[in-house]
Amino acid sequence: MLVHISLSVLHSTLLNELQRQEVPIHYSKRLQTISSNEHHVIATFADGSTAAGAVLIGADGIHSQTRQIIFPDAPGPSYTGLITVGGFAEHDALKPNDAKQQTRAHLIFGLNGFFGYGYYDRAHPSAVMWWSHLQRLEEPSAEELRFTSTEALRKKMIDHHRGWAEPVELILQNTSRLLWGPVHDLPDLATWSKDRVVLIGDAAHAVSPHAGQGASLALEDALCLASHLRNGGYQNAFSKYQRDRQQRVETIVAEARKRGEGKHSLPPNAARIRDFMLSLFLRFRGKHLFDDAYRYKETWT
Repeated sequence: MLVHISLSVLHSTLLNELQRQEVPIHYSKRLQTISSNEHHVIATFADGSTAAGAVLIGADGIHSQTRQIIFPDAPGPSYTGLITVGGFAEHDALKPNDAKQQTRAHLIFGLNGFFGYGYYDRAHPSAVMWWSHLQRLEEPSAEELRFTSTEALRKKMIDHHRGWAEPVELILQNTSRLLWGPVHDLPDLATWSKDRVVLIGDAAHAVSPHAGQGASLALEDALCLASHLRNGGYQNAFSKYQRDRQQRVETIVAEARKRGEGKHSLPPNAARIRDFMLSLFLRFRGKHLFDDAYRYKETWT
């Protein structure tokens, strides 16, 4: 069964568990340098503080400072020409007709983009989370991302999706929170670790949002790496972790890139070809189309 969950809920769940286990959390730390010796790895931060441990796990996202430090010559993320926009809406008319509708991802393709939505809160059955992509040649600046108002962005999205199949306009008109940002892609890294430092999640293999698997892959990474670390030294653990994860990750990253190509603006003939190919995939594979991604289970040993 497909389950939609907001990142804020996932974040608070993980945070509550860390607090329950009395794991200390330090905020406003900006990593500057990493050094290793025979016994420890030492991280130095912009405020002059340091932290030492047996290993350092860089889980700091697609713009990972950890990756930049240990692999300074590796290519960084590049802008794909797409902006992702998403939000949360609630209206009585959005209430699902049955339980099956509540567990589905609803995906709508048009000539000039894409719109998807799903139900994420059983306590509020008429609430949906949604996502869309806009084509734009220039990457938005940090100032534009920070200062564009919700109302201005909502108006832009309504204009862009005007005339699309319902309930797209209804969702946009009743959106209270909007999030947006550029979509980046990261070339595959040959190795995910160096000395006592290892990368996981988007820091190692950033996957664009078109697959909806970014957080899932990161959680799988963490479980796999933890399993190997508890059963051996860090060098073997890092090697086995990458060996176990790389093929699956690269398959999903490649699939996400392919899906992203279909979300750019297309001429009518190209859109018809895309729609025809989608109908074939859905007809012959149907509900099993995404089994490789969604039915995967990481084992804990």
